Amino acid sequence: MFKGLRPYWWILALIGAALVALALLTPRATGQVAAPQSVYLNLGQMYAVKGDSMLPALQDKDSLILPWGKERKPIVGQIVVYKSVSFAGGIISDIILPHRVVEIGEDREGWWAITKGDNEAEKDWFYVRENNFIGVAWGRLTIW
Repeated sequence: MFKGLRPYWWILALIGAALVALALLTPRATGQVAAPQSVYLNLGQMYAVKGDSMLPALQDKDSLILPWGKERKPIVGQIVVYKSVSFAGGIISDIILPHRVVEIGEDREGWWAITKGDNEAEKDWFYVRENNFIGVAWGRLTIW
């Protein structure tokens, strides 16, 4: 029936099925750039993207995959996920953001990074430090 086909297509089919299963388990964000909830799978943590600050690299409802645990400090050009503080409506709340690293440095407190949304005109006005750094995104899932 499948004469001439190498057995490798089964591997691709299994990978495709696994990606579909991951997409179905992806959480949906509510009013934040990325959902604070994450689904822990063998591949790592997943964060749902909400908003347009990272267009065209990340679309609304994409899911970012982060490896288990924190990596070493990020490098310029990588997309990172970190905790930030929002002052919307006079209420202080933690939000989780994915942005691209545009500058890295070190001082007495350790390393710091300045980030920027790909679709934003200006860099972020604060440092991302190790204590609010969640991880470097190493993959994404897009659901149409």
